Amino acid sequence: MIKTDIKLPLEYSVEVVAARIAERLPVRVDELRSITVIKKTLNVGDKTDIHYDATVAFEISAEREAGLLKMKKKVSAYSAPTLEIREWSGGCRPVVIGAGPAGLFCALTLAQAGARPILYERGLGVEERRKSVDRFERFGILDPESNVQFGEGGAGAYSDGKLKVGGMDKYKYKVLSELVSHGAREDILYTVGAHIGTDKLGGIVRSIREKIISLGGEVHFSSKLTGLKVTGGRIVGGRIASGGMTFDFEAETVVIATGHSARDTFELLRDAGALLQPRGFGIGLRLEHPREYINKLVYGERAPAALGTASYHLVTHLTGGRSVYSFCMCPGGTVVA
Repeated sequence: MIKTDIKLPLEYSVEVVAARIAERLPVRVDELRSITVIKKTLNVGDKTDIHYDATVAFEISAEREAGLLKMKKKVSAYSAPTLEIREWSGGCRPVVIGAGPAGLFCALTLAQAGARPILYERGLGVEERRKSVDRFERFGILDPESNVQFGEGGAGAYSDGKLKVGGMDKYKYKVLSELVSHGAREDILYTVGAHIGTDKLGGIVRSIREKIISLGGEVHFSSKLTGLKVTGGRIVGGRIASGGMTFDFEAETVVIATGHSARDTFELLRDAGALLQPRGFGIGLRLEHPREYINKLVYGERAPAALGTASYHLVTHLTGGRSVYSFCMCPGGTVVA
């Protein structure tokens, strides 16, 4: 495949994409096959001509491709980023602690490799977890093990599903394509600043869990890591508290994927001799703007209906290595304690 950059209107079809390629390159529309948008950015520089700057890939005959690739300023070779998953060669089944984004995708990839992983999560599954979050929001009743931090899907399940992707590589493409296969919109693969939506994430997370199980894995909720077994500087097992009982497990491979809030797990790791390195942290504040004001500021006086709600991103770097930046925009969203 080869790729090129084109300009697209706000509403377009595959036929429009093909026509724009034919306008940019010496090709006929009927020569183009497997046309795919691989990146799309909204350009609002000229308020009278708001459009998408897009990168598209397509197939064409080998002879024609060789000729087009000589136009180095307009085209280049393209191959979709793919992550090869090698067959699991380990001994006993691997154990993953935590069912947030890292733990879920770790367990999914291990399951696809034939490892039949065992996943333990201290919180509840997304269906029951939603009830815990609702009780806290409505009545202030906190379940310390199932809340906006702990539970299947992790803290990200309640952050609108925003995707900070940056440059695409085979690892990011693997994650995004899995999200699409489990129910996310296809445009998250190529739209800069895309997000999935908290309303859809529950079903997507549940689908990933079901896939892990269908491939021979296990997923256990309300199962909290309370102890570690360390031999020769390696974690080789641990203790799980579940349903008022505790049990020990052993494994050659243990993945600790507990996110940033499981401080009791960090203490276990520290006491076991692990080297913990603190990260910098951000102090945030909430700013509210009328939606109409932001739309007018970004899009101009006459914003096309196809644009939807506007967003923006600001950043400035200060002396001493610090910076001030906008983290995200949630039009009509809720700040959760």
